[in-house]
Amino acid sequence: MKKDEMYKKVLTQVINLMRTAGSDWTKPFTGSGSLPFSIGTGKAYRGINTLILWCASLEHKYTAKQWGTYKAWQTIGAQVRTGEKAQAIVYWQIQEKENKDTGEKDTFPMLRVYQVFNAEQVDGYVVPAPIVKNKIEVIDHAETYFKNTLSEVKHSTEGMAYYVPSMDYIHMPNRDQFMDQESYYATLGHEHVHWTGHKDRCDRQKLDYAFEELVAELGATFLCASLEIEKTPREDHAKYLNSWIKQLSDDDGFKLLHKASTLAQQGVEFMDELQNPQAQLDLETA
Repeated sequence: MKKDEMYKKVLTQVINLMRTAGSDWTKPFTGSGSLPFSIGTGKAYRGINTLILWCASLEHKYTAKQWGTYKAWQTIGAQVRTGEKAQAIVYWQIQEKENKDTGEKDTFPMLRVYQVFNAEQVDGYVVPAPIVKNKIEVIDHAETYFKNTLSEVKHSTEGMAYYVPSMDYIHMPNRDQFMDQESYYATLGHEHVHWTGHKDRCDRQKLDYAFEELVAELGATFLCASLEIEKTPREDHAKYLNSWIKQLSDDDGFKLLHKASTLAQQGVEFMDELQNPQAQLDLETA
């Protein structure tokens, strides 16, 4: 598959999901339980590749989270079945080229395309049974995660969740105003992605408001999948949906989706770093 064809396919999948699912468009992703990961590296895929593989899993009804290249599956003694079709993913590889004027080497990113297969497309590999976690354990884990960011979160009876950049705090309705704990933490995750946009963190101050909402929505989706929280869509996202669809439908739609995914991933990784005690100390003393 050519790059342009792949970009168009990914965009079509995401846009169709937005149109058919409405404000619920990210729920099938987090509802599936966790992030797709590489059988070769053991690491979760990031950014746009997470979306690509989530969409592929929805399309083909895969439940396994393991993906790998043809060679990666062979390396662990498995074999891709004859006739199975690969899913293309992308990877930015840093290239070097000599500058004719200065004689120095310039670096630039080049987009590479790789073909991967899901665990359900191979023989000789047994998909591990999912670990069944106690609901309270998952919520406790989320509580610890957000506390470790050292963000300021204020609660009140006001029925709206939002982040205030000028005063750098998150406002949340009281816990008992949510339908369940999962909804509370999913909303808290969304607002924390906004919180990472502060100029002293990931610095997304100049983004268009609707685009920042898309970044926060994607980031919250990545985060909820990672924390294994069922994400309940927020009603206020519905009004941005048509704006997102319109922007993504433009000629540069894939670049826009790639940018939003990358920024969302950066926000989540910023919070991930704060789970390290030394990172917390650095933030407190900054």
